[in-house]
Amino acid sequence: MFDRRRSTPPRHRFLRLLAAITLGAFALIVVGHTGATTEAAPGGKCASWKCATPTPTPTSTPTQSRPVFTAETPPTSATVGTAYSYQFQASGSPAPTYALAGGTLPYGLTLNGTSGLLSGTPTTAGAFTFWISASNSAGMDTTPAITVSVGSGQTVSVPSFTAQTPPTSATVGTAYSYQFQASGSPTPTYAYTGTLPPGLGLSASTGLLAGTPTTTGTYSFWVSASNSAGTAWTGMITVSVTSSLVAPSFTAQTPPTSATVGTVYSYQFRASGSPTPTYGYTGTLPPGLGLSASTGLLAGTPTTTGTYSFWVSANNNAGTAWTGMITVSVTSSLIAPSFTAQTPPTSATVGTAYAYQFQVTGNPAPAYSLASGSLPGGLALNGTTGMLSGTPSVSGSFTFTVRASNGVGSPAVTGSITISVAGTSSALTLAPYPYPFVIGYGQSVNYQFAVSGGTAPYSFIWSGNLPYGLTLSSSGLLSGTLLAAPGQDFFVNLMVLDARGSYVAATVWIRVP
Repeated sequence: MFDRRRSTPPRHRFLRLLAAITLGAFALIVVGHTGATTEAAPGGKCASWKCATPTPTPTSTPTQSRPVFTAETPPTSATVGTAYSYQFQASGSPAPTYALAGGTLPYGLTLNGTSGLLSGTPTTAGAFTFWISASNSAGMDTTPAITVSVGSGQTVSVPSFTAQTPPTSATVGTAYSYQFQASGSPTPTYAYTGTLPPGLGLSASTGLLAGTPTTTGTYSFWVSASNSAGTAWTGMITVSVTSSLVAPSFTAQTPPTSATVGTVYSYQFRASGSPTPTYGYTGTLPPGLGLSASTGLLAGTPTTTGTYSFWVSANNNAGTAWTGMITVSVTSSLIAPSFTAQTPPTSATVGTAYAYQFQVTGNPAPAYSLASGSLPGGLALNGTTGMLSGTPSVSGSFTFTVRASNGVGSPAVTGSITISVAGTSSALTLAPYPYPFVIGYGQSVNYQFAVSGGTAPYSFIWSGNLPYGLTLSSSGLLSGTLLAAPGQDFFVNLMVLDARGSYVAATVWIRVP
């Protein structure tokens, strides 16, 4: 039979929870107490004198540190449709978590709060500014402002035509084709306004104008190239559609038969016909020359001496025309310049036209320039032809030299050339003056002789006896203080010269009373 008095008393167990708050961080310290076995007093109660006292056992506290970013400089540019990735990193204990602290992430990108990985594929162009935070129980760190510019991934540019000159003639029943071309981004599409020849159509996507004309007439239209950046237009295009085919016939087929190495050569072959003919050749063109198939222009700069023979053809749907044999001789003779005409008239008149043709030999053709001095005002030298011409506007004497050069040897230079330009003024005249001058002893004098007509500047020259104390300057000023004894007469010979060498003479009588 169970004896309740001899049963073992229950063991008492308990927990005590202590909370410590340190600088705003919470540390949980749990102290466990192990209950002691006691003997039961009669009735099952613990005798106070035999109850044991619990002994606490504290646990350790982990070390904490606030986050600090160690990687916070993601790429600042991205492209719509192109994957983007950057790993933000921060130290700290416990391991920090990441978040958008402010601003806006580029659309299509996300931030992993646990790992700090910013990744995704941008969907919208633009500039996006934001801040990222890293935080744990010890604190928080935030990046500086980060701006990521997302580009559209495509450069946008306004269309510009690079091919817009279709054939201007067509024939009923004969296929016609021309490829319009235009640059631009995005790739432009094509359209037209006006009237296309019946039977032709323009491809909106490729710009190909093609078909077979069905109706004669003259048709004008404009073609456009458009994209999101804008629209470009051709000029007005006119295509004449005829009902008959006309075989080519040359109307210009006699090019120069001589050429020089290093000197530009050009000749335009021409032929009638319907449709408009194209050109070709057989034989050997001088090296450095080429024949345009569409225009018939033979042009270039010969590079090799020799004699070259060839034939030129004009072709269309109705047939082919040929020139006779063409022979061009290319020489290498380069000749230094040498003047053959260099003595222009040495006199000219203000207001009267003047012209002189300087001439010089040399190969290539020399160019002319002023080597020294100055030309009379109103005259000019043509650098290509060597013509000195114009209407003098200023009187005087002008000395200069002319140079001719062509890159071969030393330039040719004329001797010194002087052209005297006469004015159109009236005769030189000395204005009336006192006769005699009556000047007393000790009297001051300041008298300017005046001149009219002739060509300025003027010079005054005197001879004879001036009263003591007086002077006569080259500009015609009589001045000073008369100190000659009274009762005398003085006679001075005065001559005035102008710029053309004209002169006037007079006698000056000075009386001292």
